[in-house]
Amino acid sequence: MAIMKRLIISLIPIVCLSISLKAQNPWQWQNPLPQGNTLNDIIVIGQNSAIAVGQAGTVMKTTDGGNSWKIRTVDADTRNWLEICFSDAGTLWILSNNLVMKSQDMGETWLPVLHTTVNSFNSICFVDSNKGWIAGKGNNSLILCTTNGGENWTEVYTSSSSTLYTVCFIDAQQGWAAGSGGYIIHTADGGLTWAQQTCPVNSLLNDVTFTSSTHGWACGYNGSLLQTQNGGNTWESRNVSSDTYNCITFLDQNTGWLAGVIGHIYKTTNGGSDWILQSNQSYETVYDIAFSDPENGWIAGINGAIGVTSDGGSHWSSLKESFNDFSFNAASFLNEMNGWTVAGIFAFHTTDGGLNWTQQTTQTNSGPKQILNSVVFKNSNLGWVCGGNGLMLKTNNGGSIWNPQISGTTSNLTDLYFADETNGWACGENGTIIHTSDAGTNWSVQASGISTSLFSIFFADNMHGWAVGSGGTVLNTFNGGTTWSQQTLADGAQLNSVHFCNVNNGWITGNMGAYLRTADGGVTWTEPVTGIGNVLNSVFFIDSLNGWMAGSFGSLYYSGDGGLYWTRLSITTSQNLKALFFVSTETGWVMGEYGTLLKTSTGGVASVNDKPANASDYFVLFQNYPNPFSENSTICYELKSAGIVSCKIFNSLGNQIAELSNGCQIIGKHELIFNSNNLPQGLYFCRFHFVDNERSYSKTIKMHLVR
Repeated sequence: MAIMKRLIISLIPIVCLSISLKAQNPWQWQNPLPQGNTLNDIIVIGQNSAIAVGQAGTVMKTTDGGNSWKIRTVDADTRNWLEICFSDAGTLWILSNNLVMKSQDMGETWLPVLHTTVNSFNSICFVDSNKGWIAGKGNNSLILCTTNGGENWTEVYTSSSSTLYTVCFIDAQQGWAAGSGGYIIHTADGGLTWAQQTCPVNSLLNDVTFTSSTHGWACGYNGSLLQTQNGGNTWESRNVSSDTYNCITFLDQNTGWLAGVIGHIYKTTNGGSDWILQSNQSYETVYDIAFSDPENGWIAGINGAIGVTSDGGSHWSSLKESFNDFSFNAASFLNEMNGWTVAGIFAFHTTDGGLNWTQQTTQTNSGPKQILNSVVFKNSNLGWVCGGNGLMLKTNNGGSIWNPQISGTTSNLTDLYFADETNGWACGENGTIIHTSDAGTNWSVQASGISTSLFSIFFADNMHGWAVGSGGTVLNTFNGGTTWSQQTLADGAQLNSVHFCNVNNGWITGNMGAYLRTADGGVTWTEPVTGIGNVLNSVFFIDSLNGWMAGSFGSLYYSGDGGLYWTRLSITTSQNLKALFFVSTETGWVMGEYGTLLKTSTGGVASVNDKPANASDYFVLFQNYPNPFSENSTICYELKSAGIVSCKIFNSLGNQIAELSNGCQIIGKHELIFNSNNLPQGLYFCRFHFVDNERSYSKTIKMHLVR
């Protein structure tokens, strides 16, 4: 064990002190409700008030027992809030793996107090408004302490043994921390010195709690449940199940609850000698559990799971409402009110812009049902869906009844497009392309000339069409599909989506941030540098200028100049996004995994007047110098507004190889030095990302390293 006392100064400048949160977010959840991000922690403040935090910057609060929620987004682009802590006098603390923020008005405004680029934070605990601790890892174990409300932090513990995932203090002196490999440490002097305690398991421990200086419990992986009655001098294992436990809480020495995977919740009333499995019908993984008294409690967990009990946990009520928990794969809207989407084996229909959805049964056969991958409607009655095993269905009454059509293939059909009410195409596995000229009464197979999978197909009219798929495949036709020509682009990356606004202007997106643009109908394609490394699943342009791209980890981008430059939009989810659909430059929907469905009425920005026109209004990124360079190169930029700056270096394969900046910076000119070290010569990309309280902008420059 090594003891260190090094003063850690917050890296957040004064100019970025307070982040004020708007009540109106440009993206509104339509499913699930109240929201669908994973919730990692929840605290209870009185019988009816609770605050939960989680992914995509989610901070949500109720004061009426969960009947209504005020959902805030705090730094959605980068933050996965792991814990929330309540000290006293209305002071709250939230923690992500590299940032700690403080609120003194119960979450209305937040103050960044500690930012790190070298350590990783996992847990936070305060005993009053001044004294608190953070547990995590540097090289391995790490504990920081503050005695002045977060203004300064001191490194009080570091060790090469294990990563710490949880910290608990019962007063200003007595505390415990636990982590990987069954590692448990204890302090009796406020963290000045720490001693390791003997643990009977070597599993990762997720949570530790004490009700006094003697009685404590810890839980973690592989059914690990530990109890001590002497302050941790000895820990004893308790055998309840083989579940992974994420959280444990006790109101006193006898009454406690334990929760984890599959939504299992256990209760003890005799200090842990016996544990009883309680009912939780959601079966969703629980990440935290909290009680205000022996009867009233809360749970929070995966994909927005939130639950409440008023009888000590004998019965749990889910506060999460969802009409679908499967991945939304596609959507088709006729206008701002009338639209359809598909997920699993069902289609869903709305006539009020997505406020309410009606489930439509698409397959009435007695055999296996197929997953639906795409949907197209040409008017309020006429529509089609396609899916696995060559499934093709048509409706003439808005989806009340779906009738099977003979597609002529057993390949999985991944996408579907109709240029008008009679001419349609679908694509799928094994290079499959099928066509109909009579609204689907007859389908015929077209020769694509390939055997690899196709994932997206689009036609600008009855003659001009394109399809994209695995291995960088781009197919195009100028005669309705009678013949198809092949191109291989994007360095062979999988291409997931193609969209055209007319016969000339089109866009393609794919894996590893693959992005292509054409202005001549696909005769030639350019690959503008975006610096995006995420999987891009969908691209949609409402006209030749305004378009959106969506992809993995909640990544969503907007372009107002035809796709030359892209701005990352702040969206309140970190789920993988699968599809986009817009009916105007303001109104659109984005959807994806675990039933994620959101709507915007502002084009995805804070207001219709805030459309990002030019990133240079907020910063100027200059070309690096020297360029080409052989060792070091200087990157200069000027900020016209204070905000959070991220500067990352990528190689030509899209892999991040350096992060030069990630923190809040003031107005003015700045310089960063890129040291190429032992990197091979070649082309590199510097991606500059700027975020203020309302906007997010990105720009990328090319850098040539020569040896």
